[in-house]
Amino acid sequence: MNINESRPLVSVGMPTYNRAVTLRRAIESVLAQDYPHFELVISDNASTDETQALCEEFCKRDSRIRYIRQPVNCGANANFRKVLDQSRGEFFMWLADDDWLDYSYVSACVEGLMQDPACALVSGRARYYRGSVLAFQERPVNLLSESPPARVRAYYRSVASNGIFYGVMRRRLLTRIPLPNIVGGDWLILAAIAFFGKIRTLNEIVVHRSLGGASNTPEALVASVSKVPQFYLQNLYLYIAVKAFEDISYHSQVYDSLSQRSRVLLAGEVFATIFVRYCIPVWLTRLREGLGLPPGFATWLRQLRARESDAL
Repeated sequence: MNINESRPLVSVGMPTYNRAVTLRRAIESVLAQDYPHFELVISDNASTDETQALCEEFCKRDSRIRYIRQPVNCGANANFRKVLDQSRGEFFMWLADDDWLDYSYVSACVEGLMQDPACALVSGRARYYRGSVLAFQERPVNLLSESPPARVRAYYRSVASNGIFYGVMRRRLLTRIPLPNIVGGDWLILAAIAFFGKIRTLNEIVVHRSLGGASNTPEALVASVSKVPQFYLQNLYLYIAVKAFEDISYHSQVYDSLSQRSRVLLAGEVFATIFVRYCIPVWLTRLREGLGLPPGFATWLRQLRARESDAL
């Protein structure tokens, strides 16, 4: 047996649509990995640019690439599902068609998963770029509690841009989780992964992410998923909070090991966390703008409330 084939197979799923300009860099970052036992599954969502020719060119160069072209555009969520369904690896990760990886990203994540069987996902730090300029680096997310509900609570207390969505996961766990076609669906997926096992971020490796994808603006985000009720359009985080509550309290089978009371309590805590972390700041910002108050007003108000709480 080839020594490479004795290592766990890692499937890299790359859904793509009309991104030939950035797709080459994404593919080349996978082919440059120092972990050779991988497959790259590309699902082309009926692109009308040079995507097909580019992917066929790469397939001729490397047999580890599998290119699947959808006859019609099936939507972004379904295309993410296609690459997962077509994958065969013990481990799996998604990579967006405008992102790229450090050369040791896969090997470091696999080593982390192999060293800790209780770990469900290992990721590198996520750096975000506007064009070629670094905009910010996301804080590491480490959910290492032995308690599944505690990990879910900690996830929602720390999630921001959700770069860990592009970490390496145990595929058998991911296939047990629905991929909801809703705003914030990636949060629900990662919360379920956290319920199944620990999540660890490695500081020494990076997934490089482009700001400008399908979810770059609220309008683009809503357009890429199922319809959002009009009531929630002024504050999408309220919609996410409601969907997270529904998912945990009764909708998802992931949480069936909990009693109904425990599910509702956990769902309520998650709703409150999203509401405080995201919904209130959105409303404060709109209030400030509506009243013509200076930009520092919302920060000042939060600091005032914190001082009042400390005094109590």
